[in-house]
Amino acid sequence: MNGGNALTSNGTLGTTTNFSVLFKTNNSERGRITNNGLWGFVFEKEYASNIAMLEDRISKIEAIVAPVIAYKKSKCFNSTY
Repeated sequence: MNGGNALTSNGTLGTTTNFSVLFKTNNSERGRITNNGLWGFVFEKEYASNIAMLEDRISKIEAIVAPVIAYKKSKCFNSTY
């Protein structure tokens, strides 16, 4: 990565699987893009556990909210007046 890359079109940095992308310096994690799209920057080790806790809470909220949104959409688009 020294000097960067000369691209002739859009480049991609990421994964094609359901894993987070970690950013490290001096063999320590400094940040990550989680597998569900959250960005986190780690300044101390305890923040890494906070990120994992937030990911867990967000996935639980999404599990609750997604069926409600789908139900509301079905009622909006399938209504007969």
